Amino acid sequence: MQLKVTNSKPAKVFDSAALNAIQGWKFLPAMDMQTGSAVETLDKSTRMHFKIEG
Repeated sequence: MQLKVTNSKPAKVFDSAALNAIQGWKFLPAMDMQTGSAVETLDKSTRMHFKIEG
């Protein structure tokens, strides 16, 4: 699996934090409901929001 940040604002400020967080996630493949087989999924994206408190 190749991870990359495609867009960030402000640029590059939270990129490393986002990639580090995702590396700890466990992914399960999409499944075909009729056959029960794993389905290839390309170009999956996830939006992350960071909030600074204090």
